[in-house]
Amino acid sequence: YMAWETYHQKSSIKNQVYNEIICPLGARSQFELPDGTKVNLNNGSKLKYPANFSGNTREVELIVEAFFDVFSDKNKPFIVKTVGLNLKVLGTRFNVYSYPGDSVQEFTVESGIIELIEKDNDEKITVVKLKSGLHAIYQLNEVKNETVPDKKTEEQVVFESNKMLNAFLSDMNQGQNAIYKMKKGSLNIKIDDPKKYTIWTDGKLVLRNDPMPRLLKRIERWYNVKFNVLDESINQFTYWATFEDENLDQVLNILSLTGPTKFNKRPREKADSGTYKIQVIDVTLKK
Repeated sequence: YMAWETYHQKSSIKNQVYNEIICPLGARSQFELPDGTKVNLNNGSKLKYPANFSGNTREVELIVEAFFDVFSDKNKPFIVKTVGLNLKVLGTRFNVYSYPGDSVQEFTVESGIIELIEKDNDEKITVVKLKSGLHAIYQLNEVKNETVPDKKTEEQVVFESNKMLNAFLSDMNQGQNAIYKMKKGSLNIKIDDPKKYTIWTDGKLVLRNDPMPRLLKRIERWYNVKFNVLDESINQFTYWATFEDENLDQVLNILSLTGPTKFNKRPREKADSGTYKIQVIDVTLKK
């Protein structure tokens, strides 16, 4: 199912006209940018871009999640702006997950190379170049342990120098994790199958050892519902699962059967306009 809405607004700085693609909750969209770059936008996501790419770069702003197949132009790098970070590429296929309310952002390279740039006020620092097959998780300092480490990890190597980090990545082996301390957070890089992180473009909902808060956010956006967690201890649990054609009830039933949580749908409330409000689901621990 694909749906989107578009509107234009003018920049007060350069008097540039911008398009903003808004993908509703419960939907996904596919479209092509003016330069030929193809974009898949996940549910609840927004992408802002100029009507015409002028100047020396092609800059877009992303909220939530998108998969990019960037049209190659060596003279005009493609820049994706997220919360506190920039991604610089030429011609590359990659996935970006950047939800404003999360303490983590995730970047997955299917082919080519992306350059990760940290923004600190007016200063921009190139941190690392990620090649094909690498998956990176950027975690802010303010929140700890939201991302659960992969239990299969054999070796973690911590770097204080991005020069040493980039040298290590060129010969990185499966099962190794490279940890890099940044000014505002840390970067965790590993070799992984990109399809695990891009399969949502095929209409599949994939839970990747996600802690409960992130899992619920994914399901909320996928099915356009709202969860109400009644016991904070629920947030420590994680799930692995892949859903393709299952409806909401089937997903909740499977999660309940395979975990310690129980889901209870509240009756839908009617708004003054006569339409029904969003479905609210209480999440509790099994007794």
